[in-house]
Amino acid sequence: MGMGLGCPIRYKGKEIVELGRNKYAEWDVPMGSYILTNKTSSVDVNIFPGQTKYVRCIIKTGFMTGRADLQIVDAETFEEHSADYERKEVAAPELAHSEN
Repeated sequence: MGMGLGCPIRYKGKEIVELGRNKYAEWDVPMGSYILTNKTSSVDVNIFPGQTKYVRCIIKTGFMTGRADLQIVDAETFEEHSADYERKEVAAPELAHSEN
């Protein structure tokens, strides 16, 4: 269940990317706090200078359909599986330092 669901990831109501199974995206942003959302979940991501954060979307089973859950993961977890992932392009423009 939930295998065909996509996971749209939004920032301030604008979709930046829709991820599917075994997909990832990179979004370069200035340091700051970012709340990433989808229809059923959100995650607060705090970025410091020179830092990389990893957020994954897991499709969890629900009563009638799956639901997308956003979670922060560590670099080791991403690196362990990165060879299996395909990169998707981010639709959002780069942010200026004053926009976050």
